[in-house]
Amino acid sequence: MLIKRTERQARRGSLSTALAGHTGGGVDRRTFLRRSGIAAGSLAALGALPLGRVRKAEAGPPPARGAAVTLRKNICTHCSVGCTVMAEVSNGVWIGQEPGWDSPINRGSHCAKGAATRELVHSDRRLRYPMKLVNGQWTRVSWDQAINEIGDKLNAIREKSGPDSVYWLGSAKFTNESAYLNRKFAAFWGTNNSDHQARICHSTTVAGVANTWGYGAMTNSYNDIRNAKTMIIMGGNPAEAHPVSLQHVLAGKELNRANMIVIDPRMTRTAAHATEYVRIRSGTDIPVIYGMLWHIFKNGWEDKEFIQQRVYGMDDIRKDKTMIIMGGNPAEAHPVSLQHVLAGKELNRANMIVIDPRMTRTAAHATEYVRIRSGTDIPVIYGMLWHIFKNGWEDKEFIQQRVYGMDDIRKEVAKWTPDEVERVSGVPGAQLERVAKMFATEKPATLIWCMGATQHTVGTANVRAFCIALLATGNVGKFGTGANIFRGHTNVQGATDLGLDIVTLPLYYGLVEGAWRHWCRVWEVDYAWMASRFDTINGPDGKPVKMMETPGIPSTRWFDAAMYPKDQVSQKDNLKAMIVMGHGGNTVTRMPQAAQGIEKLDLLVVADPVPTTWAVLSERKNDTYLLPIATSYETSGSRTSSNRSIQWGEQIVKPIFEAKDDNEVMYRLATKLGFADKMFKNIKVENNVPVAEDILREINRGGWSTGYCGQSPERLKAHMKNQDKFDLVSLRAPKELPEIGGDYYGLPWPCWGTPELRHPGTHTLYNTNLHVMEGGGTFRARFGVERVVKVKVMENGVEVEKEEKHNLLAEGSYSKDSEIKDGYPEFTYGVLKRLGWDKDLTEAELAVINRINPATPDAVSWSIDLSGGIQRVAMKHGCIHYGNGKARANAFGLPDAIPVHREPIYTPRPDLVAKYPTLPNARQFRMPNVGFDVQKAAVEKGIAKSFPIILTSGRLVEYEGGGEETRSNKWLAELQQDMFIEVNPADAADRGIKDGGWVWVTGAENASKARMKALVTERVGKGVAWCPFHFAGWFQGVDQRSKYPKGADPVVLGESVNTLTTYGFDPVTGMQEPKATLCQIRAA
Repeated sequence: MLIKRTERQARRGSLSTALAGHTGGGVDRRTFLRRSGIAAGSLAALGALPLGRVRKAEAGPPPARGAAVTLRKNICTHCSVGCTVMAEVSNGVWIGQEPGWDSPINRGSHCAKGAATRELVHSDRRLRYPMKLVNGQWTRVSWDQAINEIGDKLNAIREKSGPDSVYWLGSAKFTNESAYLNRKFAAFWGTNNSDHQARICHSTTVAGVANTWGYGAMTNSYNDIRNAKTMIIMGGNPAEAHPVSLQHVLAGKELNRANMIVIDPRMTRTAAHATEYVRIRSGTDIPVIYGMLWHIFKNGWEDKEFIQQRVYGMDDIRKDKTMIIMGGNPAEAHPVSLQHVLAGKELNRANMIVIDPRMTRTAAHATEYVRIRSGTDIPVIYGMLWHIFKNGWEDKEFIQQRVYGMDDIRKEVAKWTPDEVERVSGVPGAQLERVAKMFATEKPATLIWCMGATQHTVGTANVRAFCIALLATGNVGKFGTGANIFRGHTNVQGATDLGLDIVTLPLYYGLVEGAWRHWCRVWEVDYAWMASRFDTINGPDGKPVKMMETPGIPSTRWFDAAMYPKDQVSQKDNLKAMIVMGHGGNTVTRMPQAAQGIEKLDLLVVADPVPTTWAVLSERKNDTYLLPIATSYETSGSRTSSNRSIQWGEQIVKPIFEAKDDNEVMYRLATKLGFADKMFKNIKVENNVPVAEDILREINRGGWSTGYCGQSPERLKAHMKNQDKFDLVSLRAPKELPEIGGDYYGLPWPCWGTPELRHPGTHTLYNTNLHVMEGGGTFRARFGVERVVKVKVMENGVEVEKEEKHNLLAEGSYSKDSEIKDGYPEFTYGVLKRLGWDKDLTEAELAVINRINPATPDAVSWSIDLSGGIQRVAMKHGCIHYGNGKARANAFGLPDAIPVHREPIYTPRPDLVAKYPTLPNARQFRMPNVGFDVQKAAVEKGIAKSFPIILTSGRLVEYEGGGEETRSNKWLAELQQDMFIEVNPADAADRGIKDGGWVWVTGAENASKARMKALVTERVGKGVAWCPFHFAGWFQGVDQRSKYPKGADPVVLGESVNTLTTYGFDPVTGMQEPKATLCQIRAA
């Protein structure tokens, strides 16, 4: 029965009052429900709580006499599935909520978080007005006072310490327009110290995927999982993390009779659905994947033609009838996405393989669950490849045409015999061979992963290994295949795309001078003026270093930049200020150090609907501001789901209390700092609020590189209006319809050309079976046309060095109806001229090209051509303007061009470190990374003996991210009351720990400790523990509730697992390593 909640007209006391006297030591869920007078599981009885009333959708109370009721659509603010929320509004008040019945994504369903989302707006725990700390007391101030004081302090810090001393930490909760403005703001301020949540969740995904085949995003869609015959889920638990996604997974499993293989250190709720569960040790993903490839190559199961035509370097790795979900738990993290996964499982009778250290709720659905040791993803993948290569299961034609470097892979995979994979990861060879055969032969197959795979020091290598497994078997660029990456936050994909990143400008243009000049042309500002905003410092060699072209400091290490000696941080001065907009403070590892870093700051500004952990973690007394920000439902704008679909959300109600829109805050601050006129030159501002539609149009004008150029506000709004017209599986609208005819839902990027060209968007990346104007494409030729490699050979008994030239362009593979029947490089105006296609340009397009580079117009490329003419003409001839290259199994230029298993910094297997050490120390992102020294010291000190339990973490279905908003939501708070740790019964018995009892957990660094409850369960294996990462408000056993502003404290507090997590960073992105560390547990 459909139910929906509405606010009780005569509210009784708040939930915090109802819980008075019970929160000091916490209460368990059963006790809470019993004391509240309701039975567990009895949803209808929720009316007994002062939370709001439950009623049937069609039986709501009528609005006040004469008041009209308006229906408005927005997008759920939680995970990245992108569920539509329908709001009933009367007299400016949100009075009722339903799921989006017509949305092809959630199809009238919500998870617990989505169903409770209205309370985010009406919550009495929100910040009501600006506040600042005065001698340790929160004091109300006006908006004008706050902006003036913050602006004055920022200018003083800039004058003394330079623009890089201020860190602009943005948000995956932003709309695309706000994310873009935030990055643009940092540029006008003069720094690349601009980041957001993607750093700590999927930065390694973006780097790994982009460095393999061109773009850093999900290749297919949740809905397309219904086409898979085999699914591997590795490092994810969609049953809890993305619950609605599981409807698509399970539909595929059941209807296709698909294999569902779950590979995970923990028996998750997703693994419970698996046809095969594989338990691995955390941190051994690469050995497992290489183990699969060993069998695939051995048996000849690889797609040889695909590799030859479209893959470069596959031989380096060998040294959706099937879905693999690895490193994620969508059943809890992305619940709505699970409908598509399960649909694929059921409708296709598909294999659903979940690979995870923990038996998650997602694993409960798997046809195969593989339990691995945390941190052994690469051994598992290589173990699969060992079997695939051994048996010849690889797709030889695919490899020949579209892959570079697979022979290099064979050499690496050959080392990962079944015995070695089992020794490192714990996965039996026979089970891995079974999984490898399913993945390679029961196609189409897809591989699904989440943060369980990415949050490692080898996160980028893990992702690369996953991509290589897909390339080896030809499982990419087709329906039912691909890398289906279940990202965390509602707009984490969009915020990444729009440049909230320390290494790039919006839409992945990078930081080189040409990228800055491109955006200066879009912004209509002088490049010299922009350059003057940035510092120039002397490098180690005494030569000047332009900070404008230097990557910033990752958010995982901002506090190191505040505390390190000044000479260890490669910028003018240490970090002195943090401007935090929509980002939790409990999401970084090493929280004791983060607390110290907060105290070092001269200025801390937190702009959020709720106070967040930033407000209470340290002992700050002054120079700290809280700014109340509107929720996602009080703003208009677009958001990009994990599958790259862009959806427009309309403002449901105006900001309540004194909250302000993110865009208004940025405009007011830019005005105070003196650059608003330049920054908003081409953006309409109404009542101090920049207009979202205008911001998106500016994005369209500059977003050629990633195909954010064709999604105008008008087209996106038409999609929201006509959601019911799009096909459930293909996501395409019938061609004969007005406004949306032939479009894919949400115009998933890339959507090439101007909006007037009406490109339909791209449902499946790199699909050569479709014309480029129908959403087809090739692998991107972004790595050159050939690679020259120096090799040593013997000639007449003498070793000599010679050069080998390796082709990086596709061979005999091209998009449907392409006029070029082979590989080709990226298009420039000069390429058009050589082909004789320049005559197809209009006079207006040619004039723009000549203005961009009057001296050498031939050099103007498709990605900086503001007219869109080069894109249009290339597609007219059936070609993709970014070129037709090979995917790279050998990603030359990365620290490990071939993915290599490296033990976690704090490994439970010190005996493996000599063979599989972490990378040497190096300077990365303006600071030293000393992971090698930390690992060496841990081995020498015998840390694994003192801290013998592997600690990993993940999501609950009830909360999201750091839990700052969801733990303040009374409708969710009653479902999960206490922070807890899952402990295996054998480990609990050895320590005298009782189920539901309090325990102390101690970390491997700096005597860190945390107090929480124990959940004794066989979900985790012996020697493994698991914690949710949503809690905060307790710190090392101390309740911090009294430090929150009065009335704005979350309903539920608890220890953060990141109090216990430890040092370790991926060298490519600065990703932290919370998924594989060590701890000790004792009864409290």
